Amino acid sequence: MDWFLRNKYILIILLLLVPLSVFGQIVTIDNPLSSSDILVIIGRIINWIFTISLFLAVIMYIISGIRFLTAAGDPEKINTAKKMALWVTIGLMIVIAAKGIVVLIGTILGVSITIP
Repeated sequence: MDWFLRNKYILIILLLLVPLSVFGQIVTIDNPLSSSDILVIIGRIINWIFTISLFLAVIMYIISGIRFLTAAGDPEKINTAKKMALWVTIGLMIVIAAKGIVVLIGTILGVSITIP
């Protein structure tokens, strides 16, 4: 209680200044996305992931080919390059199949899958 009595002037000033925060200006933020629909946003994210995964698959194929060419007859390095190419192929098939399944389900349900 002594603290309140000693600092009563500070408390009075603070209580008088608190309502001033109510007079803050309202700021509107423009939507940087062209659409605010969550399904369109998710569709665009999926398309970006699909595009990036295809790009990474091409890069990984190139790296696998370089490893195969620089193996210099070492069976372990050749097998590593072959396994790398195999896993890139499997991953690429999974990505393409996932995209195809989404389009197939959308076609069956009569939903338009085109995302701008």
